[in-house]
Amino acid sequence: MIHELYANKSSFKKIQFNKGINIILAEGDDNTENSRNGLGKTTLIHIIHFCLGGNPNNTYLPEDTFNDWEFTISIDIFNEEIRAKRSFNEKSIIIVEGNFSNFPLKPTYSEENEIYFYTLNEWKEVLGNSLLGLKNENEYKFKPTFRKVINYFIRRDEDIKKTPFKTSATHKKIDESNCTSFCVGLDWKLMSKYKEYQDEVKKLNDNFSNLKNLYGSKGQLVPEMNRLKKDLTKIKKDLDNYRVHESYRQIEKSADILSKEIQELVERTIFLNKKIDIYEESIKEENIDDINVEEIYNEINFYFPENVKKTLRESKEFHKNIIFNRTNFLKTEIQSIKNELSLINQQIENKSDKKAEYMDILNNFGALNEYNNMQKYYAEQKSEYELIVNIIKQFDEITNKKNKLKVNLLDLESRFQINYDENINHLNSLIDIFSENSSYLYDVPGDLIIECSEKGFEYNVDIPRINSTGKTKMIVLCYDLMLLENFVDYNYIDFLIHDSNIFDGVDSRQYASALNLIYEKTTKFDMQYICMLNSDSIPDNLNFNITDHVVLELNDNSIEGTLLGFEF
Repeated sequence: MIHELYANKSSFKKIQFNKGINIILAEGDDNTENSRNGLGKTTLIHIIHFCLGGNPNNTYLPEDTFNDWEFTISIDIFNEEIRAKRSFNEKSIIIVEGNFSNFPLKPTYSEENEIYFYTLNEWKEVLGNSLLGLKNENEYKFKPTFRKVINYFIRRDEDIKKTPFKTSATHKKIDESNCTSFCVGLDWKLMSKYKEYQDEVKKLNDNFSNLKNLYGSKGQLVPEMNRLKKDLTKIKKDLDNYRVHESYRQIEKSADILSKEIQELVERTIFLNKKIDIYEESIKEENIDDINVEEIYNEINFYFPENVKKTLRESKEFHKNIIFNRTNFLKTEIQSIKNELSLINQQIENKSDKKAEYMDILNNFGALNEYNNMQKYYAEQKSEYELIVNIIKQFDEITNKKNKLKVNLLDLESRFQINYDENINHLNSLIDIFSENSSYLYDVPGDLIIECSEKGFEYNVDIPRINSTGKTKMIVLCYDLMLLENFVDYNYIDFLIHDSNIFDGVDSRQYASALNLIYEKTTKFDMQYICMLNSDSIPDNLNFNITDHVVLELNDNSIEGTLLGFEF
């Protein structure tokens, strides 16, 4: 039960709640709907959600508006009345007061501030355990949480949908299934595991398709793998039989040096032979008959004195000596060159022989470059082979995992049925309660359908033969009252909160019947119902005095008539 709600601002209207029906009444008429909406009816529900660990959406409770606000709710937890205060400045901390001696999870005491507090996650855990019987199930990826389930018991305007199983537009299908299964007493863990397995199968199928698109099918890869395996065997054999001299590189280098040296020696022989030719040609020129200068001059009747003749003879003799000496020098040089040529030729022969030895070695052993190229090619082919083997392995692993998941899914399918059969009496009682609730409103029993299929638990609801305006909202009302009665029976949550739009478009007769039903249910089962109503829409023919149940009146006569005492 919620006992009271207040804030740290004097402008906020403190509310004290009671057992049974609690009405927040907004005064106005049909022409002042916008004005009534600004009174704070819906804001009140958002504040209650905030106190119970909800995330304040800026659309509903703007933080810049409420940054210095603190809200305190007094609520029964583990059969103890606890005051819980949460501020917008410190949203992650909930300060609590009360008796916590029987709490499974006790609050932390701050000696500095002299307060007891829960962290936000701890607070939601305590609420979930106390109000709903939820336990920590961290091993499950998909699970009902306090914040997801509490929306069935505190429905805001946007949470009242065409179906009672969905509480918000962002409510995922798995959350809808899990929360509904939990609320009606079926094993939601089976639904969670089924969803996990389905997601894994989908992921595996996606991976399988990606592999196939990138590399082709397994059937295409196997022949290629076999071909590569055969080629690798042959290449490996060739490599094993390939002979490479341990000094191949050095021998190859030495052979290259010898080739260069031989080439240089050959060029030297060519130079020396040309030099011999020049020297020999010079000798030939020096052997040309000397010209008799005296005879030439006599022929032209030129007379040489005797002393001049003597000088000419001496000059001639001197010239002969020079030629003789030069010829001898050239002959000596020629012989020297020939000796050098002989040595060079011997060097050429020796080096050629050595080179021939090297070349014989190189010819008898494989080239290192070729060997390295063979190794490189082998590595490339092996890498391609291993890639294909790995891809085929991935195909096989995906297939094996899918087969195991199929087995798990088959097992779950049988467990679905077992769990359903084990709880059939309880489910039938819930179906009966819903039927009774709908009959109270329409004189027609509604159908709450809870089925078990190979895909898990499935839910549907309807009130057949009724097409009146507002039927879908009355279905939500009947369903929520059924859930509340079920949880109260297990000593869990005992309150239900609806925004005023739960009655929008509802015929006055069904409106009155709904309020009468709520009055009877809350009285009989000691439950609490909190609802926002518009004063001009209160129906007649009620079985109780509604004014006795108004806990707060709001009006637009002045700003003081609103919940907060200001507009935002």
